[in-house]
Amino acid sequence: MDRDDLILAYVQGKLSDADSTAFEQDLEQDANMAAELLALRAARSEFAQEDDQVEADAGWSRLEATINATIPANDNRPLRLSLWQTGALIAASLVLWQVAVVPFTQPQRAPGYEAVSEATRGAVLQVMFSATASVAEVTALLRVIGGTVVEGPGALGLYRIAFESSNRMEVARAVLEGRRDLIDLVTVE
Repeated sequence: MDRDDLILAYVQGKLSDADSTAFEQDLEQDANMAAELLALRAARSEFAQEDDQVEADAGWSRLEATINATIPANDNRPLRLSLWQTGALIAASLVLWQVAVVPFTQPQRAPGYEAVSEATRGAVLQVMFSATASVAEVTALLRVIGGTVVEGPGALGLYRIAFESSNRMEVARAVLEGRRDLIDLVTVE
């Protein structure tokens, strides 16, 4: 071990008892080594005090920054949301509406399938228009009788035409049966 390492090991207390005793004997005979040891101890003592002060100052600075950053409990600032937070809030509201409200406001339908040939509620006629009837002629006829096409044409070419009332349907039936140029078949459901 060289001279500097030996002095450092002595100051740090890393020498064995025998080595420490031998170092102290050499120290009594070498004034330069004694001066170096004294300077090293003084520097170590100074750094230790500075480290303690630096740690105390740093600790106080952190505490002071935390105290200054604390928001009072009674701060009545208005709540401001970012654009993303606002969008997320709207999306969550829409999902909640769709899951919690909409299912309870919709009419409940029986599960399963309905055949096309099942009766429609209300006054309905089944009509087969002739192959030569134009769309304009059929539209004009439907306006005159006050009917609305609710389904069609089916596989057999039948249309279902609904009316506001059964009386209006009967009047329309009579008119349609008289128009053999446009109508091939009229039946009541």
